[in-house]
Amino acid sequence: MTRTVRHERTDYRVADDDPLPYDLRWWAVLRTRAVDELTGEPPRNPLSIATTTPGCLPRVAGDGLCGLVARPATVSRQILGPGRLTAEIRADGYLPRSLTAAIDAARRTTTDVAAGDAELRIAPPEPAPPAARLQFRAGRGVMLEATSAGARDSFTLHAEPLAAPAPGIVPLAEPVAEPRPWPFPWQVAGVPIVLPDQPLHRAQPAVVRGRALHQPAANAAPAAAPLARIGLTGVWWTCAEIPANSTPPHPADLVSFAAPLAFDHPAGSLERLAARTPDGVARTLVAGARAGAREIELGDVSGLAAGGGDTLELEAANSAERELVRTAGYAAPVAGTRAVVRLATPLAFPHAAGTPALGVALSFAALGSLAREAQRGDRVLFASTLTGVGAQDVLRIAGGTALEELRFAQRFPHYDSASTTFSFPATLDGDGSFALPPIARVAQIQLFVEHTGQAVHPAIDVVPDYRGDTTLQILFKHP
Repeated sequence: MTRTVRHERTDYRVADDDPLPYDLRWWAVLRTRAVDELTGEPPRNPLSIATTTPGCLPRVAGDGLCGLVARPATVSRQILGPGRLTAEIRADGYLPRSLTAAIDAARRTTTDVAAGDAELRIAPPEPAPPAARLQFRAGRGVMLEATSAGARDSFTLHAEPLAAPAPGIVPLAEPVAEPRPWPFPWQVAGVPIVLPDQPLHRAQPAVVRGRALHQPAANAAPAAAPLARIGLTGVWWTCAEIPANSTPPHPADLVSFAAPLAFDHPAGSLERLAARTPDGVARTLVAGARAGAREIELGDVSGLAAGGGDTLELEAANSAERELVRTAGYAAPVAGTRAVVRLATPLAFPHAAGTPALGVALSFAALGSLAREAQRGDRVLFASTLTGVGAQDVLRIAGGTALEELRFAQRFPHYDSASTTFSFPATLDGDGSFALPPIARVAQIQLFVEHTGQAVHPAIDVVPDYRGDTTLQILFKHP
């Protein structure tokens, strides 16, 4: 059945019953599931997903499922192009999680495709289920990069063959029209791009605090125990590890930061401070700067390179808002005059006019690598080793890359059961009260406590409360 539509003196014959091409229909172009990284369950708080990619609309369902929908023909270049399809998951009480890097990693490539081929060989192949959610499945879309910049990207369906295809083989409902010669890697993406579960990091760390008391003699009233010692022996990263492991499955190789991380770090190297040399120039901020700012205004830039690459230490050593920033250059009419200095990373804290900005030359020694991926906003970092790192130290993350960060790091009080020694002891007040550094991204921790002359206590397993302080009352009884 057809009808005629006139528009600006032109008649168009429209066949309403003709089906739309598949790539002009609305499809899910991204699909994933958000979970709490500790519990593995969907967050209870309302969930949303946002994108900066034109033509895509967010969608959220139950059980943490979320994604984007679009017409594939409209966003084909974004589906196939690195960094072009963006998304970020948000939920109250959690750090925003960017999916852009995961989307880029989910794409595949193919080579040496001939005209008429009814299947694609993709690399890397899909993992075997249920290790990951598959994106190349019968009935779903398959987007193949066009042979030239002005051509239209190919879109067809994943066919359903009689026998399961070999790993890395994607059968097509329609054969390839134009060849894609070897060795150029042609981009391929499933529609939707399906990501594995995305772990959300809780926004606020937990603080474990308490008070230690001891019984000086039998039947005596408890008194403060300011000389008690407390040490972290290990941690459980997730709730699932707790019933599976009676002792901590992970060492206490973690540090706490006052300044949250500025970048996501799926992996990366770690280095510890080897030497610090101040340049001795008394610089200060001539105007206040807000948290997140990428510029500061200095009254003296003498000794700083106009092209950037210098390190500035903002605030005095006793300030809780002290941080290290790398400069990205400045423009000034004359060296040594007031100038706006660009920063390689945004400020973690606000700083008032008059804040000291000391230039420091830092050198670092290799330490190891990240033991867990880290996310923008995290204040606790997990390392493969912390050998040589002091109680208060400086770490460089992803040094020499665009994601380089410098952070003042604080060690957690530690107890080594093999040598029965305490390191980086917690400071107890005169009444026996104490507070450990803020901790995050752990489902449970184990503490060992000791007081001279008192009965030996077993290790204490503690579940941090991320809704508020976790309070411990420790009593050392008389033998």
